[in-house]
Amino acid sequence: MSVWAARKPGGADILTLGNALCGMVAMLAMTGVGLFQSLTLTDQYRTAALLLLAGTFLDVVVGAAARRWGGTPLGPPLDCLADAITFGVAPVVAVVAVSAPTASSAEQAVVMAGAMAFAVAALIRLADFAACHRDVRDFVGLPTTSACMGAIALGFLPLSPSGVAVGLTALGVLMVSPLPYPAGTRVVGVLLGGWIVGAFGIIGLVEVRVCAVLTLLLIIVVPLTTAFRAGTSLSRST
Repeated sequence: MSVWAARKPGGADILTLGNALCGMVAMLAMTGVGLFQSLTLTDQYRTAALLLLAGTFLDVVVGAAARRWGGTPLGPPLDCLADAITFGVAPVVAVVAVSAPTASSAEQAVVMAGAMAFAVAALIRLADFAACHRDVRDFVGLPTTSACMGAIALGFLPLSPSGVAVGLTALGVLMVSPLPYPAGTRVVGVLLGGWIVGAFGIIGLVEVRVCAVLTLLLIIVVPLTTAFRAGTSLSRST
């Protein structure tokens, strides 16, 4: 048996590769070369945002695809690698690219520091999840999919470079924080709302800044609500 036959990706793995490609093309969109050279910086960012939104969708449906078609040994490591590209690196590349052109050298350095804090936190979270927490019912810390959507939202807001850096760092802290977040069908419901709001804003059906604020509020409110419910259930049981 050839190596390729032994390691042939399944249907769920193909979706995971699609997730990774969404992140890669999103970064290429921000370079403004090739197919993207005729786009303005704003349109490049909107294109990248739509691609990253599509990546979050593919990441969520991978689980259902694996249950339907069966998984392969490639699935778990491939999923982490794809998430690292699309949710750990691509969003901050896009945000830095759209924030840095009008910033001073010092401000650019601040934004890059925030971007690195976000990326490092995302990689640590993904590695920890793969090593220790893949089978848990609830997430601890902000999922990288939600953090990606939050980072995208920052790029649409009229923030100073320092504000962008603080926002990216805050998202990084939330990813490695002990705050509980819903998982399973509950997180799908949260993400579905985020997809709809985000897509409507990006394509111009709704004011994109309003959508960005709603997305960030969702990221803050959900863990606080989950923590409150967990605390209430604990107090009742005791």
